[in-house]
Amino acid sequence: GTIEVNKTTPLLQPRGFTLLSSPMSGETRDGVYGSANRAFEIVPSLFTPHPDVTGAINFVDVNFDYFAPITALTAGQGYLIFPQAVNATEAVTFDHTYTQGTLNNGVINRTLGYNGTTENNFNVVGNPYPSAIDNNVLISANPQISELFFWEHLTDPNATNPGDNTLNFSMNDVSVYNLIGGIPAANGGTTPGQFMASGQGFGILANQSFDGTPLVFNNTMRVTGNNGTVRSSETAIDRLWLRLESEDAALSSTTLIGFVASATAGYDSGFDSGKLDTSIGLYSTIESGELLSIQAREAFDQEMEIGLGFSTVITESEQYTIRIDQLEGINLEETEVFLIDNVLGTITDLKETSYSFTATAGIQSSRFTLVFNESLLSVVDENALDTGIRLFPNPASSIVTLAYTGDQRLATAQIIDINGKVIQSLDLTDFDQSRSIDIANYASGIYFVNIQSEQSIVVRRLIIQ
Repeated sequence: GTIEVNKTTPLLQPRGFTLLSSPMSGETRDGVYGSANRAFEIVPSLFTPHPDVTGAINFVDVNFDYFAPITALTAGQGYLIFPQAVNATEAVTFDHTYTQGTLNNGVINRTLGYNGTTENNFNVVGNPYPSAIDNNVLISANPQISELFFWEHLTDPNATNPGDNTLNFSMNDVSVYNLIGGIPAANGGTTPGQFMASGQGFGILANQSFDGTPLVFNNTMRVTGNNGTVRSSETAIDRLWLRLESEDAALSSTTLIGFVASATAGYDSGFDSGKLDTSIGLYSTIESGELLSIQAREAFDQEMEIGLGFSTVITESEQYTIRIDQLEGINLEETEVFLIDNVLGTITDLKETSYSFTATAGIQSSRFTLVFNESLLSVVDENALDTGIRLFPNPASSIVTLAYTGDQRLATAQIIDINGKVIQSLDLTDFDQSRSIDIANYASGIYFVNIQSEQSIVVRRLIIQ
């Protein structure tokens, strides 16, 4: 007889799409998606990231030539389904029914595609089974992938997103899951969990060094139950989710930092995931330069210091807030969490309160430091004294001298008041040992001098009498 496996596609807005896979062999495009307006697979060899996006993960192609029509459905392949007509204006729910062939079972190998680079080998694949699978087992069994990307189709496409179409989809709608956990899409939704539902499609970035090695699905990944959604509860370990918000712009971003014995302070495939191209971003940084939306560190130690970066595309001066969104694990529950603003020189106990600051468009990859031991707060300041930067006299009343004896090439300096407002900016590209700065017109009080070189940022307190 015929066995039916139903997969529902909810459209949360006009012109949305979802990622699906087939849990049965022998199915065709017309058999399952006949009522859909458009159904595509992608050709990874033709995927070239759009040049408008730099320093972040991006699924927007230069000219969208990587879309390809489909006929027969292939086990393990993911498909982009656009059920709604281009001119539709109302959200609708579509049911896709799989009736042909047999339910997929056993080992299924899916050949991956590459565009000839070590990065951006974007593939769309999917759970081929009529049961949920364990995402952790899937990632662990396939060294060519480090994380799973889920498109939540939360917002309408528009012309302001990067891309050459009149309607481009937003990376703010992408959620991420790896071995340390998941983060929700910047535009909302829930956090991806450990289990993936039957027929669910997802994106991956395949590692070029594993070209020729297929993505493997097998029965060890399959689980009973957990088949209603890609999101589910997870085993509690030491994990910290930080959330960045802009209330006026109605934007947000989440970063996850987890602690497991099998991770390192460097980049760990499967545990670390790159920064997404979102409108605003909070992300961790490592010494090799990667910007990470999810970072795994070694087993928790109170002496750890974690660098955090910040980015925004909003050109106007905007207020942003950083807070703890979620915290798990006995080690984190029993320790403090301090956020150091390396620009303003402020320290905030995030367990006691959130932290707010103002900024304009740009990327500040070394803006913050996260520490977990109050004794480290003085160490951070002492380390800054070793950079060769001096301000004298301090306190000062009319003129203060900035001197530098180190080897780095200075770029800029800013004098910032206690409220975070930049009251003077200096170009230091022609700096030669010292520079006198006129401060005679400033009110008495505490200020911060933010000095930036091509490699780092140093903050000095300045007292004006």
